[in-house]
Amino acid sequence: MKGIRVVEVGDRIAVGACGSLLTVMGAEVILIEPKTDIRNHKWLNRALVAAGKRSLRADTSDDIARALMASADVVIASSDLAALPPYQRPPAQIVCDITAYGTSGPLAGHPHPDALVQAVTGLIDTTGEAHAAPTIIQFPIVEGIAALFAVAGIQSALRVRAQAGIGQNVEVALYDCAFSTLTTFLPLHFAGAPVSRYGNGHVLAVPWNAYRAHDGWLIICTTTDDQWARLCGVMESPELALEPRFRELRGRVKHRVLVDAAIQAWVGHGTVAECVKKLQSRDIACGPIIAAEDLLHEPNIKHRGAFVLERDPESGHDIAVLGAVIRVTGHRLAELTKIPIPDEDHWLLARSNHPSFEAPSSRTEVRLARPLAGIRVLEIGQFTTGPLATRHLAALGAEVIKIEPPTGDGARAYVPQENGESYFFILSNSDKRSLSLDLRKERDRDIFKALVVESDVLIENLKPGSLDRLGVGAKALSEINPRLIYCAVSGFGADSIYPGRAAFDTVIQAMSGVMDLNRVNGIPQKTGVSMADVVGGLFGLVGTLHALALRDTEGCAEQIDVSMQDTAAWITQWRPRDAGTTTSETKIFECNDGYAVAALPMAGSGRPSPNDLISFSRQYSRADFAKRLADRGIMAAPVLSVGEAADSQQTSARSLLLHRTDRLGCSRIVLNCPIGLSATPARVENSIGPLGEANEQVKIRLRQLHASS
Repeated sequence: MKGIRVVEVGDRIAVGACGSLLTVMGAEVILIEPKTDIRNHKWLNRALVAAGKRSLRADTSDDIARALMASADVVIASSDLAALPPYQRPPAQIVCDITAYGTSGPLAGHPHPDALVQAVTGLIDTTGEAHAAPTIIQFPIVEGIAALFAVAGIQSALRVRAQAGIGQNVEVALYDCAFSTLTTFLPLHFAGAPVSRYGNGHVLAVPWNAYRAHDGWLIICTTTDDQWARLCGVMESPELALEPRFRELRGRVKHRVLVDAAIQAWVGHGTVAECVKKLQSRDIACGPIIAAEDLLHEPNIKHRGAFVLERDPESGHDIAVLGAVIRVTGHRLAELTKIPIPDEDHWLLARSNHPSFEAPSSRTEVRLARPLAGIRVLEIGQFTTGPLATRHLAALGAEVIKIEPPTGDGARAYVPQENGESYFFILSNSDKRSLSLDLRKERDRDIFKALVVESDVLIENLKPGSLDRLGVGAKALSEINPRLIYCAVSGFGADSIYPGRAAFDTVIQAMSGVMDLNRVNGIPQKTGVSMADVVGGLFGLVGTLHALALRDTEGCAEQIDVSMQDTAAWITQWRPRDAGTTTSETKIFECNDGYAVAALPMAGSGRPSPNDLISFSRQYSRADFAKRLADRGIMAAPVLSVGEAADSQQTSARSLLLHRTDRLGCSRIVLNCPIGLSATPARVENSIGPLGEANEQVKIRLRQLHASS
């Protein structure tokens, strides 16, 4: 993004995080700071927000601010908190507006914070223990996810501008982004089954939980009977593996309380380090639950340089700012090194000129198409991260071929199912064609290599080194096609001190500060949604779009290395650091039909006593309680279940769930793309078909290409 000027005027955390990611990609980002101190939204973390950007203190209606907005290639706003003032907008400008609910639906315009959006989308109801109250996720998870979708929208709009010479609006709603993360819970709703919280457990796998050692907590995850037998060996209790109630997975699921008790008894006699070392020796997925304040010293995060310490000129303290969260061909992008003092760049910006964008000379001949029209993407991925990135690339116009082993993506077997098809798999793989190949066989590797020759991108989320061992790793493929962009998403990154370490989403949440921040009664809690998988996949999306832009401008095809641990830790960094001076706090209250969340003012005559509200809330329904608080000027929202969110008017108005047919005519429910582009909209057009449905067509096409060459 060298030469791109971005003016950041919105107050939302997502706006600040979006601006920071654009900064590390090379854009000049101008931060318009308020003239008076504000102690809410992104300004609770002002040093992190400002790092690497130019600072100007001004009202957005001031002449200098309006002149800068008029000179910008991109403006990032949050119009539900503060409307953009009128200014002379260039026709090629891109305006990205990040709001809570977008411009349609009954909730449009409500300036709700992260926690209230968590409430109405079901995220809160999926987090916490099943027998206890639902849990507010204690960091701005939705704002961080919205920031990534906003970056992808801006990248897509810039790509269209470079080709067609036009600007457009990018709309990103926190609600849409949060709803898109529910892929593991929506299938239960579709099948008519109850959707519940599972704490740190897994509905289909036991043991899978957090356990307390002498000096802290660790997570242990298993999915197979063989892993269970190995775990029993580690615990020196081989008789447990032979116990009829526990021998098979379905029995362990039924008796999960007894299984967890046996593991807790073993863990409780040791330290975290001792337990993890023994478990890793038998290849059992596990990890320590790391304190958020210790992340900078976590060995792998430190090795990868995900964060760097910089001095805040206002407080005089060192803070962690964005480092190498996105790795491009093993090199770092720009780091957010300098934290400006407020208004530091006023004099410079008052005199700066920015060259206007020159549209392509052939702009009148360009037919508007989706941003990635003409781009072919190959995916070798399973479950969430890789498939999520390619699903959105497909919605943006790319042709995506999903390469599956003869047994298929493991997610095809996930329950519940409809007519033999997994709801989860269908939700995760819209607009793709399935190609079944056994890359262990030379004939199928030859087909794969022939596809690589005419492709632009390969995205995979296998264990690092898996494709290298088959002779089709990044280096080998770049020799076949020097223009191929290779994006790998893994738990700890390709460049890691933990080579080969198993990395389920829950393990990553444990080792990235997520579970530590999300404690309930001292017990660390994972988020109900698979946030490490989701954020890792979105960084794969953003990294791929960045690499395509680099290839367009510099002719180089890059390799992208995404570590889910880095990216999950990145999202936790956006939590308020100055919470002691915040103007409000969010709390959850029990009502007579469930729960509600309220953003209570910290001080003043309008602040009700939380203790009084506890007894008050139990007299009313969730909706009535929220309305009564709203009548007093206090933002509140009911905590909806996943099913209620799926069936809500807001979800319908935003068209977040769609019915689409596969290429055989079978209709399925799929998720819409949260990226709103006004001129070249993302579109979800098809459901994925059966395993290998594209095999014959692809082979015919390759034979034709071979004959013509």
